[in-house]
Amino acid sequence: MRDFKVVNVPAMLEQLVTVTDEDSNTCIDKEWNQESALTQYVLAEFLADKKLLLELQAIVRKPDLVINWTELTETGQKFIKDNLHKWLNTVDTTGITELKMREKLERRWKKFGI
Repeated sequence: MRDFKVVNVPAMLEQLVTVTDEDSNTCIDKEWNQESALTQYVLAEFLADKKLLLELQAIVRKPDLVINWTELTETGQKFIKDNLHKWLNTVDTTGITELKMREKLERRWKKFGI
């Protein structure tokens, strides 16, 4: 499989999302960027905590954080392949807490059976 970014905080922070305010003015939705970056940080920390990264590392919440497919262990790749999109669909809700995101990952990990 070709390499790709599993965690890509820069892409989330660079994405321009606009909303219309109560006066019908278009403005940038910075909350979207922050929530999307948070989702990426939670995923990265989960991967590190479960030792699903080839090189064990502490995850630092920096705006340039990227984790590529080839940086995952074989188990990490299988987990991501089977669960990433499903998990992202469950956390794609405004205002979801970091704790809830992590709980949803943990449930998927439990079902994964490793």
